[in-house]
Amino acid sequence: MRAEQRLREHVADANGGLIHFQHEGESVVRWVTGGDGPSIYATFHPGDDRQTVVCCPRCGQIFGRFDGSYGSTTFSQLSAIREVGSTHYCE
Repeated sequence: MRAEQRLREHVADANGGLIHFQHEGESVVRWVTGGDGPSIYATFHPGDDRQTVVCCPRCGQIFGRFDGSYGSTTFSQLSAIREVGSTHYCE
């Protein structure tokens, strides 16, 4: 685990305890980036047949779905989702 990730997940509070940040679930906004494609902000939701649904965090519009088991088609599916999300504007 990278130090940056550890810092994001554990921050000391005023009482010396630890605050744990949620890093999974439908309420977590993710930054989907990397490679040559456009970066997007999105939320991930469970879908049917092991699919993960990717939505706009502000309005909930679905950008697309990808293989939730991270199979061989996931990369191409995420690339298509990033293209859709990069041109999306909330109404």
